[in-house]
Amino acid sequence: MPLSSNELTNLGNRLRTGTLHPKDDQLIAEFLLSFRDFAENTFFAITATLMDARDRIDPVNTLLAERTAKSTQSITEKLLRQPSLRLDQIQDIVGCRIIAINPSQQEEILSVLQGRFPSSDVKDRRANPTFGYRAVHLIVRDGRLRYEVQVRTRTQHIWATIVERLISKYGIQIKYGGGPPDVQERLQQLAGLISLYETEADPEALLTARISSSIDELESALGDGE
Repeated sequence: MPLSSNELTNLGNRLRTGTLHPKDDQLIAEFLLSFRDFAENTFFAITATLMDARDRIDPVNTLLAERTAKSTQSITEKLLRQPSLRLDQIQDIVGCRIIAINPSQQEEILSVLQGRFPSSDVKDRRANPTFGYRAVHLIVRDGRLRYEVQVRTRTQHIWATIVERLISKYGIQIKYGGGPPDVQERLQQLAGLISLYETEADPEALLTARISSSIDELESALGDGE
């Protein structure tokens, strides 16, 4: 990490208040660059770990994708949403996403990765979702560096993808419980249906149809005014 904790805290405060100094662009670039080797090595280790566990994890139906580093705008927005958060505490500057075919494969992936990264932190947002968002995040640490591994099921990913599309129309607030009340209600309804679907041992066709109908309603909301 090229900057001290105090320097990072001060830089984060300037991002939050919009009082950047002339050389801050260079400092931000150096900060983001400091994650590069760590991110590459961690992603390689995750890929190798999943391949070594192919007797437990179906490689054909498991999707793995590296995420690009957060932009300065995304970092600033996060600092604004969380006034007490320091720049060096942000855990998703870099990371990757793993999409499992079902909840049982999601658990297998988590077990394998925790074995590879035993000191990692786990944030389980399935039982206690964040505004409907359900997934498990594994935070890999190396000193002050953090790497976030998002592990989702396909249905959890569908919900998150719909939200990302809605952001382009209604703004970032739709992700945090805001936006048009009717659209937010549909999102929460879909989240609840997906949760029920994933926890049922033998989901009924009726529940599957309700999920499909709920997705269609949100697709209609995306199409309004277009």
